[in-house]
Amino acid sequence: MGTLGSLEIAEPPGHRSGVALVLEGESSLTKTVDPSSDWEVSLKADNSYIVANTSNILDREEAFHQGHEAIQESLDILSFDNKADLICTDVSDERLIWWEDQGAQHLRIVDNGSVTASTSATATVVDADGNIVDDSSPSTEWHEAMRYFRLAQVTNDLFDAYRNIYLSFERILSHIEPKSNEGEGAWLRRVLGNLPSGIDLGNYTDGSTNPVDDFMQEQYEVRNKIFHAKEGESRLRPQDTEDQETVQDSLENLTRFVIALIRETTPTNRSGGVITYAGFDFMTKWMEEKELELLTHRRYPPLVMNAEHDSDTSEPGLKSLLARANLEEENHTVTNFRNWIRAERIQSWGRPRRRVKTFTLSEVKDNRPLAEINLRELLSLENITVLEVQTGLYLINAGMARYQFPR
Repeated sequence: MGTLGSLEIAEPPGHRSGVALVLEGESSLTKTVDPSSDWEVSLKADNSYIVANTSNILDREEAFHQGHEAIQESLDILSFDNKADLICTDVSDERLIWWEDQGAQHLRIVDNGSVTASTSATATVVDADGNIVDDSSPSTEWHEAMRYFRLAQVTNDLFDAYRNIYLSFERILSHIEPKSNEGEGAWLRRVLGNLPSGIDLGNYTDGSTNPVDDFMQEQYEVRNKIFHAKEGESRLRPQDTEDQETVQDSLENLTRFVIALIRETTPTNRSGGVITYAGFDFMTKWMEEKELELLTHRRYPPLVMNAEHDSDTSEPGLKSLLARANLEEENHTVTNFRNWIRAERIQSWGRPRRRVKTFTLSEVKDNRPLAEINLRELLSLENITVLEVQTGLYLINAGMARYQFPR
């Protein structure tokens, strides 16, 4: 039986597909919830994970999306029933997924880390005679739009961030041109079509040659779908993976637009610098060029897997590695193993102990450890045919406004 701590996973026929997500804080509740006839969601006291299982045969993406939704619905039920108020954390960067493919049980561990980068620069202005010129920047004047902006920066919830950044946008836009006796959409179109000369709306939309129409589609429609949840009307739901992607994409452009509007209309002294995606790609080029491997701990004999750059899960600002091993084949355990312990000792360990908790990422050339992946609970690999580990680094620009949020 596959287990994650004391929670059952990947156990056919009842648990063919599923997902495990990390709870923010360990649960003090042991409970199983059936949000639908197809899914069973379990959590146990003092376990860091919440697990969703189904007997349905799903591919990896569907196992994640459906399992994620089953977990969110179960947490809604537990909260309303006054059993526990819980939330998952870092879903996009830490999770386990299992699925069945052609009779083989697959398990993928996803564990991403971050690289926080910042840049700064100073300059001295001198006149023609070499005398230093006082070039001090003006002090920032407070504007009410900054209150909403700050709240958008400090929250850990993507939808809360969007609501507050939209209120910041609405507040500064009404400072530029107050709303008269007109509808909300008509006011927006009027003001967006007559912005201060220093602002090009096209820099903050992703669309065509009509930036006002693009903004209304990319932002105003998102705003309406977040601020309203009436039956029968289109809406965006918090904790829904696809809806969160929509909001994340809109938040970036709107945040940059708000900063530009405040800077244009209010004396400010906002600083900041960024590492570009091209710069990040250069910083992480070693993940594509070096020969890397993952070594398990607490499994005897240790399992060694080649870790290679994975373009399918990489994206701008995220560089991913993927390691894969067929656990029915033990040959890969000897790869580079003599550098860790004499290979002939493998024979004395007998039947492999298929439990893991920690992986070390190393460079093959000199066995230099580069990083560790630590599961929060001991993982049993019983019934698992193919083990995959996806790990990577994503960029956080400390010198720019926050618009990337855990999903």
